[in-house]
Amino acid sequence: MSDFDLEDLSRPFDPQYLEWRIQQSGISGGNPWAMVLAYVTNRAIQMRLDDVVGPAKWKNEYKPDGDGFLCGLSIKIDDEWITKWDGAEKTSIEPMKGGLSNSMKRAAVQWGIGRYLYNLEVVFAVCKTVNSRRDSKNNYVSMKGDGKSRVGVDWETPNVPMWALPGVSAEEYLQAIDDSGDIATLKHAYKEAYQYANSFGRDDLVKQYTDAKDYVKNRIDEVAKTEIKNNYSVASNWLDSQIESLHLIPNESSVKQVHGTLKAQLADKCEGQYFNVDELTTRLSTAISERIKQIGGQE
Repeated sequence: MSDFDLEDLSRPFDPQYLEWRIQQSGISGGNPWAMVLAYVTNRAIQMRLDDVVGPAKWKNEYKPDGDGFLCGLSIKIDDEWITKWDGAEKTSIEPMKGGLSNSMKRAAVQWGIGRYLYNLEVVFAVCKTVNSRRDSKNNYVSMKGDGKSRVGVDWETPNVPMWALPGVSAEEYLQAIDDSGDIATLKHAYKEAYQYANSFGRDDLVKQYTDAKDYVKNRIDEVAKTEIKNNYSVASNWLDSQIESLHLIPNESSVKQVHGTLKAQLADKCEGQYFNVDELTTRLSTAISERIKQIGGQE
């Protein structure tokens, strides 16, 4: 039996071991924009393999493939070497070095190393124009502006979401779901948990998080129903007390004036509530009509 767990290969990396590259960019209305993707550095991949399986239990080999290279990344499991292959084309800058490096990165993904980064949502970096590379405080790129001119742009390295950070346990995501007190918070907690579980191929966690989400949603719904019921009772009791006082009003014009006042007060008390306000309004109108009839019968 192997003395290591292959699932440890797929753990998130500290952001310092990530590099970001621009996939698409441009200038719209004078404002620069850049859509960027995250990659794990080759050195970080090597360190992960050393840490998890040991320096003597992994190796790589390369083969030319058209205008690029194939990389075979092998891990010794028990007494057998298992190899997974992937490839990449030569790059425009340092073609051979870039092609070899990228082919190893892709082969590493076959083993789960850095695969979670494919689940990151599209990230747009914060960009601003600068006069030259010397003025850039973050990352510098030259973009094509209006006509044939080039524009210097400084773009900030994005932050990765919580689920893509190391050191966060599956239990913390479950706890965040359980601690949710409203639907909006629950949706956010479940989204983070689902991305975490799905990114690392943990179908068992996806089910656990989904079951927890459904349970908490039912709990929140029950609390909301109780709150709605209580708020309705408060408004209804207030209305009953006002209706009981209608017999003290001596004439029709005063009753109609009070009707307008009570309607406004009732609307204020019911603002933002989720119970049936129309039922209370109808009850008030009926009581007003009955009081007017009583006054007419007394005259």
